[in-house]
Order: sequence, then structure tokens, then C-alpha cells
Amino acid sequence: MDPPTQHLARAARYRALALLFAPPDARAAGELAALASNLGDAELAALAADLGPDAEGEYHRALGFTGAVRDGESDYEVNPLGGKGPLLADVAGFYLAFRYEDATLVGLAPDHLSMELGFLGWLALRAAFARHEGDAEGEAVCVAAAENFARDHVGRWAATMLARLRAAAEGGFYDAAAAYAQRALEALEPGRVAPPVVDRRRVALPTLDDSDACGLPPDA
Repeated sequence: MDPPTQHLARAARYRALALLFAPPDARAAGELAALASNLGDAELAALAADLGPDAEGEYHRALGFTGAVRDGESDYEVNPLGGKGPLLADVAGFYLAFRYEDATLVGLAPDHLSMELGFLGWLALRAAFARHEGDAEGEAVCVAAAENFARDHVGRWAATMLARLRAAAEGGFYDAAAAYAQRALEALEPGRVAPPVVDRRRVALPTLDDSDACGLPPDA
């Protein structure tokens, strides 16, 4: 596969991943099916067949404002930037530098998983165009930005979010979608996807019983 085709295939992969975790509708299902056909990906085609308006209820149970799993990077404690403000500013800085906007993902926060995955797809498209135009420097800038964004943003939290999504949606569409996405990310970003972080909020606290006096005198 020549470099422009590699960039375009990468863009298609990331666009498909972005659609998997955006609010479902018929348009997204149709686009996902077309991407699966172009990529020759039977597993993605099966996911596309299950996506659409009928999946809306499952989406709201699993993701979004009402779902069991948070879908924004700033909801996870795996960034070194010290809070939501600096993190969101860094993400927005990447988007602004490369003029990234996606009218099909309107309403999603900048750090939503679909927005971040879509941005990696956008960078791949820009790299393909630069290659086509003979702009080696522009291509290198896009490739480097994608590696940095994958390492410093998507790679820091995506595996944690996807693991929690699989647990929350066990046996359902989003279980299958998260498993597919995890494998795809590991293939697209070797060495840049951190392993899942244990959800500390779910750690059971110790309980006291009659045999535990907490160091107090027997008659206390």
C-alpha cells in the first residue's frame, strides 16, 4: 500500500471509530456501512448493521449524559495537565491549529471520544492531501501531530473508557463496538495506547465487625 493510500485507509478507520461512539442515527449507520465496504471489513459491516435509530436506547443507557460510562477525556484521571481547563485548552489548540471541525458531530464536547477519534482521521486526510501535493513537510507535520495527539490524549484514556463500556454493556452492541475499537486502536497506534486504569470509584471499602475494635480499649 503506497503512502497516500495508507493515510486514506487510516482516515477511514478513524472515521468509522468516531461514528461507533457518536449518537446513532440512520445517516451514521449508512456512512459506517459504506466505510466497512470500502475497507473490506466484515466485522465493521456487522456493527454498522446494528447501528441506527434502533440503537438509540442502548446508547443512552451506555453513553452520553444519561449513560453508565463517561465518554469525555476530562472525566478520567489519567492526564498530567492538572484538571479539565488545561486539558480542554490543549485539545482545542490541536483542533484550531489544524482547522478541525465536524458538522456531523455537533453537540459533542471537544474531548468526547468521537471528536478525538475524528480528529485523528482528519489529520490522516490532511497528510494524504499533502502527500498528493508533494508537500513532504506538511505531511510530516500532520503525522507528527497525530502521533502526539494519540499519545497525549486518546492513548491515555481510551482503553480505560472502552473497558468500562464493555463491562457496562456486556453482551450488547457497545460491548462489541468497544472490543472492536480497542483492537483497532492498538493496531493503529502501536505503543501509544495505555492499558486500562482500574476504576478506583468501584473499590470496596473495608467494613467493621464485632472482632474489629480499631485499636480501642476493650471497654470503649
